Amino acid sequence: LWSKKIDVSLSILYSNTWNSEDFLKKLKKHKELNNNLFLIYGANDRELICNYHDSYALINASIYEGYGLNIAEALSYGCKVFSNDIDVVREVYGDSVTYFNKKEIHLHELIENDIYSPYLTKKYFPISWKKASELLLEKIYKSI
Repeated sequence: LWSKKIDVSLSILYSNTWNSEDFLKKLKKHKELNNNLFLIYGANDRELICNYHDSYALINASIYEGYGLNIAEALSYGCKVFSNDIDVVREVYGDSVTYFNKKEIHLHELIENDIYSPYLTKKYFPISWKKASELLLEKIYKSI
């Protein structure tokens, strides 16, 4: 997007560097660092909320998620979400999220298209803990 002179910035908030040291080294040498690319290590909850408020979208590139709390948080603050197409995200968030698959869809194309012609996504209504518990118990009882 930057090579096309599209005015976007990317903030990467992180606290765990497990298995990402090489990636972070590359980012720290990137020519857009501190111009359009910002690395924020160990953001507290207040900083995270401020970023959600100020952001257009969250990019969830995980290949594995348990629930995707970051997705729920982003949606609750009105951010769009572009997520790697994994089963758990589809199950929990349905079409409240715009999906990409590295093998088929290029994320930068989705974002560029969305900037010029915003995708419509359904409003996300999180399931309550009570309802989630009821659904879990129902599945357990059916399997017995």
